[in-house]
Amino acid sequence: MFSRVLIANRGLIQANCVRAVQELGAKAITIFEDEDRNSAGVRNADESYELKSTSSGRAYADIEQIVELAVTLGVDAVHSGYGFLAQNAEFTRQLRKHGITTMAPELEGAMSLANRPFVKERARRLGLKILPGSKKCSDYDSVQSAAKSIGYPLLVKATHGYGGKGLRVVQTEDELQSAYNFVLAQCHKFSMNSKEVFVEKFFEKAHHVEFPVLRDHHRNIIIFPEQWCSIQRRFQKLLVETPSRVINEEKRVRIERIIRKVVNRLNATGFVSVVFLVDGEDIYFLKVNGYIQPFYTATTHLTGVDLLKEQIRIFSGDPLTVRQEQLNRNGHVISVSICAEDPINNFTPCPGIINRFYLPFGQGINIQTNYFSGDNVATFYDPMIAKILVRDSSRDAAIKKMQVALNNCYIDGIKTNLPLMRAILNSREFEARELNIAYISNRANRLKLMDSLKTDEDNEIAALVAGLSLHHESNVANPVETLRNIPKTTIWNSAARWINRKKF
Repeated sequence: MFSRVLIANRGLIQANCVRAVQELGAKAITIFEDEDRNSAGVRNADESYELKSTSSGRAYADIEQIVELAVTLGVDAVHSGYGFLAQNAEFTRQLRKHGITTMAPELEGAMSLANRPFVKERARRLGLKILPGSKKCSDYDSVQSAAKSIGYPLLVKATHGYGGKGLRVVQTEDELQSAYNFVLAQCHKFSMNSKEVFVEKFFEKAHHVEFPVLRDHHRNIIIFPEQWCSIQRRFQKLLVETPSRVINEEKRVRIERIIRKVVNRLNATGFVSVVFLVDGEDIYFLKVNGYIQPFYTATTHLTGVDLLKEQIRIFSGDPLTVRQEQLNRNGHVISVSICAEDPINNFTPCPGIINRFYLPFGQGINIQTNYFSGDNVATFYDPMIAKILVRDSSRDAAIKKMQVALNNCYIDGIKTNLPLMRAILNSREFEARELNIAYISNRANRLKLMDSLKTDEDNEIAALVAGLSLHHESNVANPVETLRNIPKTTIWNSAARWINRKKF
């Protein structure tokens, strides 16, 4: 086992890595920027070191600064979590020059896994159905040619994209140039391995399903129950269920058999996630992620296997501690991300101070957070505040448990997506698994879901507050008559603005 591990990330994954490293008997060392100095991962680490952002970018993505610190401190391993440098081949290369292990597949494998067209071709040769798409494109002319061949709607994707970064939906040819420019800008902003892109068909009503996999240096493999990940905004998951229930047993057995071949052929070691799109009866291979996923805890909650600790053990040279036949597949888990963002206004981030933070509790409920009352949600990074996980004997029971858990969660001081997540869990569409990868990206769909939870009493209260706002601040002579002639959404927005100004 390692003795000193540097965690090159922030937020919840930093806090979880600190716990895992310490439980395995090693020293957990973290980095931080000034606004994160009071975060849980920094507070709980054995050692913490401040990094400085430069004009060229944020410190958490500064390869030179982090590698220099790792060498100075004499660490024997670095864990990059997800995002930032988790799949950056240059970061891996620089660390290994100094004999420092990275929690990522072998260098060749890391570069291959990040190269989406390369991996898709390998999967196709092994019998998996792949999405219609192009080869790598290095200029706009080749992108335009590929788009004409594939047809709209489509996606322009960075060849080395990750975590919802470096991709753009294109509905018509008029949007193609701006989408291409956007993806190129993200390649630079998020330090991707190249500026090459590829084009892929976009199925708007498809479901996102992925299989977590662990593979050690002895070629032992465990394939875990698949996750259903279709509730997304900007291609980032907000809710995950496991198992998915959208793939029947016959297809599951066939897919798992091919996954073993794919992971062995790529020589991927540690944790990987094999991702598919399910469109009716068609199941398309999408990609292989070579870094720990944000929702790995849902699988841990279902099976009892700590995937993060297993990943660290594997890279230290140890074999897997569990076998495929030992997995607990009984029950159902739902995991929800609570984020500091406004779902009405296109998920605009809402940083600030959390005045009060009340979390649910009870049998089968697990909370993952690195925030507390009084903490500041940072401006520049992922606005995720907490994950709420529930486990029960069936999907119906898990849905009911999550409904109650979300009703018992309260966050004051900043806007969050709690109203939307409550609405999703209470909707007929969610119960019937009709929410696909594009559903909540549509503002009208979000408003419909959220309006469904508002009772007559809620609407009366909103109308009264909006009337007070009109009377006291707009000098409206007859606020009641005015309210009768404006949309219900406007009433709620007016009431919310007035309450926020008055700080009730």
